[in-house]
Amino acid sequence: MTWVVGRVQSPEPKHWESLVPETKKYTNESVKIISNVQVAADHYCMALEDASMAREARAGHFFQVRLKGAQAPYLPRPFSIYDWLEDDSGRRTGFKILYKVVGKGTEALSRLTRGDTVAVTGPLGKSTFTLPERGKK
Repeated sequence: MTWVVGRVQSPEPKHWESLVPETKKYTNESVKIISNVQVAADHYCMALEDASMAREARAGHFFQVRLKGAQAPYLPRPFSIYDWLEDDSGRRTGFKILYKVVGKGTEALSRLTRGDTVAVTGPLGKSTFTLPERGKK
C-alpha cells in the first residue's frame, strides 16, 4: 500500500497521525437516489447508488452532496457515511447518509424522492483507522 504524508509518498510511515491511505476521489453529477425516508422528526435517511464511490470509501470519510437544477445555488453539504448498500454477493453498490433538516439546503434534500439525482463528490477526509471485518473481533 502506498501511504501519502502531506504530498510525499513514503513506503515507511513515520507518524501514524499524519498518514492517509491513498484514495481516489470522484465527482458524479448524477448520483441516483434509491430512497429518502423520514426516520424521525426532521431526520431522514437517503440511500445513494454509486458503486465506485462506495467501494473507495472507508471509515472516517465523508461525501459532499449538492442539489441540482433550481436548487443548485446552495453549497454542497458534507455528510458522513451512515451505512452501505450491498448486492447479494456483498459488494458495495452505494451508501446511505443520515441527516437532520436544519436549513433551506437540507429541507430541499428532504423533498427529493426515489429516482431523483444529486451531485456527489468524495470520498473526502482522512481515514486513519480501519474497522474489523464483519463477524470478527
